[in-house]
Amino acid sequence: MKIMITFFLLAGFFLTNGQSEALMDSSGKKIFTADSICLRADVDAKFKKGSWEDFLAKHMIYPKDAQKNEIQGQVIVEYVIEADGSLTNIQALSGPTELRANAEELIRKSPKWIPALYNGKPVRTSQRQPIEYQLTH
Repeated sequence: MKIMITFFLLAGFFLTNGQSEALMDSSGKKIFTADSICLRADVDAKFKKGSWEDFLAKHMIYPKDAQKNEIQGQVIVEYVIEADGSLTNIQALSGPTELRANAEELIRKSPKWIPALYNGKPVRTSQRQPIEYQLTH
């Protein structure tokens, strides 16, 4: 039985929350707080250790119980890339229950990223990562 794993990066810059120091646009207008998730970064966050997809493929371990029970499917994991490049708020949003913890752990293994920038300043952004677990015979 072969294991096929595929990854697609869905970048989403969409959530706001928090009440902290505000970031301003060039006219001094408050855009969002430093605790907010940036909706539209000028420069997207980047994985800084080569290819994100290669990193995921290298560190992926298909759970043995899931293989034995032929559990397959796509897990969508959402996470925040902090202004310091660390990943937080890692949460599987959908997919087979038996694979969710494994997908979250895979994302937790990531080293720091190069954070997104807005007006030249690092900001928090959010991304969703589909992780496909597929067994082939």
